[in-house]
Amino acid sequence: MTTELRDRTVITERGDKLGKVTDVLCDDRGEPRWAVVSGGRLAASHYVPLARAFTTPEGRVVVPYDKGLVKHAPRAGSPHVLSRELEQRLADHYEVSVLR
Repeated sequence: MTTELRDRTVITERGDKLGKVTDVLCDDRGEPRWAVVSGGRLAASHYVPLARAFTTPEGRVVVPYDKGLVKHAPRAGSPHVLSRELEQRLADHYEVSVLR
């Protein structure tokens, strides 16, 4: 499933475009947990949780987070590796739980 999400357009529930999935981070069981979403050449990439996301029949990934919340989330560094501390910061930011 992780490769299926790469290069897909990510939108909000209102239909606002957030960017494209450039990477997917999985939990210890191999389940997709976070998408790295790039807003374009000049925009920073951000981690977005996939827990409440769904894919439309057209292939877009819909997330229940608005542009402002994503824009103010911690930026995705390179390489895309989440420390426990960063994952907790992201979970707090998006108000989601951290599964281990």
